[in-house]
Amino acid sequence: MSDMTVIDIGGTIAAHRGWFKFLGAALAVAGVLAIAFPLAGGLAVEVWVAIACAVAGIGQCVHAFGARAWSDVLFGLVIGVLYLATAALLAINPMKGVVTLTVLLAVLMLAEGIIQVVLAARIRPNGGWGYLAASGALGVALGAMIWAQLPSSALWVLGLFLGINLITSGFAFWVLADAAQPMAADGRSANGQRSI
Repeated sequence: MSDMTVIDIGGTIAAHRGWFKFLGAALAVAGVLAIAFPLAGGLAVEVWVAIACAVAGIGQCVHAFGARAWSDVLFGLVIGVLYLATAALLAINPMKGVVTLTVLLAVLMLAEGIIQVVLAARIRPNGGWGYLAASGALGVALGAMIWAQLPSSALWVLGLFLGINLITSGFAFWVLADAAQPMAADGRSANGQRSI
């Protein structure tokens, strides 16, 4: 990685410190709420996904019938029916839906953790990279734990582990924003030191 890339990333973070702090605070608040109500949080997520699938399915089917002249109308209709079937299955048996979503959460947390570790390696010379790497490592560990405890932990794990992950991600972005220093036009930070 060139020195210019490091400066660009650090400068971008410094220029948008407020947005990084906003993201950090929003993630932390969402995490606290998810931990406070783990079962309710898990069921709420499941119901929300069912509603989203129903809306998407209706939209796809309406589009398929409305755009009959389109050569791929059958594909749109099939996708719409699949969305509606998913919504129906989630609505009929919410607990199976929670288990399924718990599996998806495990995969998401593993992927997010890996991406955060890679991002931390990319910004490593900048302050705060270690916190981002630690957040990524924790995401990978939590994703693996979710996977190992299935299906018995699905009742509480969605809310609890999602909350922990959101809090650590929020903390990492807040620290990243605090570590970034605004750069002057001559490449000097606010404390007068020249950046690499």
